[in-house]
Amino acid sequence: MTLQEVARKANVSLATASLALNNHPRVAVQTRERVAQVAEGLGFMNPGTYAARRLARTRRQSRSTSFDQVGFIYLSGSGDVDQYCLNIMRGAEHELSPLGACLIFVRVGERGHWEKVQRLTQTGIVDGWMIIGAVDDAVMQRLNALRLPWVILGDHHCTRGRVHCVSIDHVHLGRAGAQRLADLEHRRVGYIGASMLYQYQTDTLRGFREALHDLKLDTDERLTTFHNFWCDLNQQELKNWFDYLGERPSAIFCAEPGKAELLIRELTQAGVRVPEDCSVLGCEAPMGIPVPPTHARLDLPVDDVGAEGAKLLHKLVTDGPRVVSSTVRLAATLHDGWSAIPRTC
Repeated sequence: MTLQEVARKANVSLATASLALNNHPRVAVQTRERVAQVAEGLGFMNPGTYAARRLARTRRQSRSTSFDQVGFIYLSGSGDVDQYCLNIMRGAEHELSPLGACLIFVRVGERGHWEKVQRLTQTGIVDGWMIIGAVDDAVMQRLNALRLPWVILGDHHCTRGRVHCVSIDHVHLGRAGAQRLADLEHRRVGYIGASMLYQYQTDTLRGFREALHDLKLDTDERLTTFHNFWCDLNQQELKNWFDYLGERPSAIFCAEPGKAELLIRELTQAGVRVPEDCSVLGCEAPMGIPVPPTHARLDLPVDDVGAEGAKLLHKLVTDGPRVVSSTVRLAATLHDGWSAIPRTC
């Protein structure tokens, strides 16, 4: 059976038949369905037929069975998969499992690795893609060329075209940190973060500074400091910072996930009692390291990024081009703990 026979029986041109069987968006949905059904009836098979058959089938089936397999692209030059990515994958799988769908993982660390993504797309194995990593306009162009729905998980650097994204609202995280300490009557609040290499760090600091201004807290720029948490955050550096400030803060927001425990330990060794002398509010993400449950903290919804990304992709697959560009930002959750108490003086 040839493509020409499929086109003739479906009453379309040869070019339209080819585009329809490859799920091209330029071909009307009804035409793609008709060509797919004709091809299936004639027993015609090509790399795009499987995807086209599923497109026709999913239009007739319920939303809960509308897609079978989802591709997960991890952009990383390293061979290791970090805990952040693993937790996002866990959240996505938890959402996909009740839908009868599964994840296909692809690590893309070099330009040639995109061939794996293209092969999976061409064979019709996946219905859509989720992607995590340094997504920019060049990556976006590659994704658009696949002609399948796709969703970014986490921050991105895309500046053109329609983007669907689910990420943590780090601006809200910074604002929430300042707000919580203000609620505890702290007016002079320190901020300790890591280097401003990543977008989430810049966004967190921006939200924190905006909240300081809005809440009329002390906006002394010297209250903000940055450290390599594994090297130079130690008791001596903290003493130097306090000496530089003169009047030290009554509370500190530790903005880098997973580092509040280290900060508390170094403060204690520097002779600063937590929380009597200085409250500490941290933020935590599931990074494979147990988090002391009694610390005051803002928990980042990392798993939920994957779950909400899967929901959004499902909507894109089932509703198609009717879904406009969408950005979902998830807020951190506050957990009170012993390390942050009301200001006593």
